[in-house]
Amino acid sequence: EQKWGFSRISSGGSFSVLGVPAGPHPDVFPPCKITDLHAVKVEEEVTLSWTAPGEDYDQGQANSYEIRISKHLQNIQDDFNNAILVNTSKLNPQKAGTKEVFTFSPKFFTNGPDHQPDGETQESHRIYVAIRAIDRSSLKSAVSNIAQASLFIPPYSAPILARDNLILKGVLTALGSIGIICLTIVITHCILNRKNRADKKKNGTKL
Repeated sequence: EQKWGFSRISSGGSFSVLGVPAGPHPDVFPPCKITDLHAVKVEEEVTLSWTAPGEDYDQGQANSYEIRISKHLQNIQDDFNNAILVNTSKLNPQKAGTKEVFTFSPKFFTNGPDHQPDGETQESHRIYVAIRAIDRSSLKSAVSNIAQASLFIPPYSAPILARDNLILKGVLTALGSIGIICLTIVITHCILNRKNRADKKKNGTKL
């Protein structure tokens, strides 16, 4: 005996939403976090690479990047906003998913006695870098993973330069004094010779 099943379908009707404000809706989605930031030292510069996020998470195109560096890992982890800001005015974000590459010189941030390695050899001196993306509504992504690069920082040479300048100044002063003395002797000698010739000429005339 064959039995036939049946189903009952009922319409849910329709609904409408009232009171929706006109115009564009506010942007509430920031760019997604960059998770693959990588840093490589090339001669005296550092090259960064990462995958571009979007305007909204991983969709679209971010408006700008904020890159900061520090010589202390803890500082950039806990206080990214007060780390040293890198100039990214020439860095234009690409579409989401594109590989970004940016090169900068850290010597402007690491020169001077306050930025010398603390208890480390010059070859093992490191800087730490992090980045975040900003969209057109100024919404910021979370701070990226932290990349690091090892740099060679020459010893701070200001005291040596100051000593060399003092030595050079002393040598120049001594040479100047000797020159003045020699010039005085020559002038005196010329005056005496002229006077002697005048006296001899005068005596010859009297005779």
